Amino acid sequence: LILSVNYSPELTGFGPYTTQLAEYLVKFGHKVTVIASPPHFPEWCIYENYRQKRFYNKEYINGVQVLRTYTYVPPNMSYFKRILYDTSFSISALLRGIFIKPPDVILAVIPPIQIGLTAYLLAKLFKCPYLIYVQDFPLELSVASGILNSNSIVYHVGSAIQKYILTRTKGIATIYDSYKLQIESIIDDKSKDIVEVLPNWIDMNFFKNQSNWNDFRIANNIKPEQFLAVYSGNIGQKQGLDIIINAAKILNEDSRFLFLIVGEGSDKFRLQTLARKYDLSNLRFFSLQPDHIFRSILNSADVLLVTMKPYVREWPSKVLSYMASSRPILASASFESDLAQVIVNLSCGIVVEPSKPDELVKALKKLKEKRKDDLKEMGRRGYEFVCSNFDKSNILTRFKHFITRSLES
Repeated sequence: LILSVNYSPELTGFGPYTTQLAEYLVKFGHKVTVIASPPHFPEWCIYENYRQKRFYNKEYINGVQVLRTYTYVPPNMSYFKRILYDTSFSISALLRGIFIKPPDVILAVIPPIQIGLTAYLLAKLFKCPYLIYVQDFPLELSVASGILNSNSIVYHVGSAIQKYILTRTKGIATIYDSYKLQIESIIDDKSKDIVEVLPNWIDMNFFKNQSNWNDFRIANNIKPEQFLAVYSGNIGQKQGLDIIINAAKILNEDSRFLFLIVGEGSDKFRLQTLARKYDLSNLRFFSLQPDHIFRSILNSADVLLVTMKPYVREWPSKVLSYMASSRPILASASFESDLAQVIVNLSCGIVVEPSKPDELVKALKKLKEKRKDDLKEMGRRGYEFVCSNFDKSNILTRFKHFITRSLES
């Protein structure tokens, strides 16, 4: 049994990883049931085909039984609404889970933290082990961003729940080494040796047959000589995309540069409003695209953009697709972040301080002045790095062993 607020057909965020894991386990003969919310991310709006069955829906997707359960999905997110969103799914998943066939093992995908408590209670009911899969630490992120005070009741209650579920699980998987250290400090018992780093992965086969870089440019009237800077991914406040708007504003009279922002998210409308306000002719927005067009967009770029708020230390999963497309990366991120250190150490791109559009513009001009072969070499280094460390088949094999070990112990 997998408990995950996000699942297919969602195309971004944590959902695709949970989906690929579940389908991988099915291929090896495991019976997998997923309890998930109706699909709604990144638009924060329940998909039209699911609105009539938002309280109850059962479907099979590529051999996986998916049970949809009620989740409060607010169109405009606030911290209080986020708590309601997380809690509504966790309670609803508990009520739904009570009536399923007893599982051999339960895997809870965090966030939200509350779903770990759901996994614990169901594990008690079914007398089976439960595992935790940490994709993010929402409490710590909220404190770092200034949304939540570390002395608040909400933080202390959340921390208590977090420690409770982490100290009672059979195993914990997480996507970063830094998260592993954080988890070990919470459980305060490294001797248990229950934490394993299983990073998000990338299907390298998807990028092996690179399409003609010019296809997307021709279809969208982008000149071959224009230096194309592309951001693709979730468009939320956490991403700090204002820096792209402001960089485009600085370069608005320079026709040599063109920016693309591709994706959906809660901050997209505001950014589009700003772009219209500044009359930015060098910035275009695209919605989420099918896989073959998404790959063509990445291939058409001269540089791929990553923007992160100063308090974000971990690197977003979109970077894997960026590197797999063999393109240099221009990141607006803290130099203390994991992403910045990887880019600097590999020499696969350039890092500038977050929220400094002037520095982003300087870096863009510097990259444009480089020889094509130099840009290709930067992209090649990133490609080889993800091939060696983030290949989908290798990590999913390790994940399967992580789950099966809980049944043997």
